[in-house]
Amino acid sequence: MTTNPTEPLPDPDVVPSPGPGETPPDPLQPEPLPGTEPVLP
Repeated sequence: MTTNPTEPLPDPDVVPSPGPGETPPDPLQPEPLPGTEPVLP
């Protein structure tokens, strides 16, 4: 596997963006219970 030299190395302190179908963790709100979806205004 080759890496693009122009691409910066991933920062270990940076949280990887969520994949498709996943919601990013919200530090301001508690984690929703499994099987439930957060209601967006």
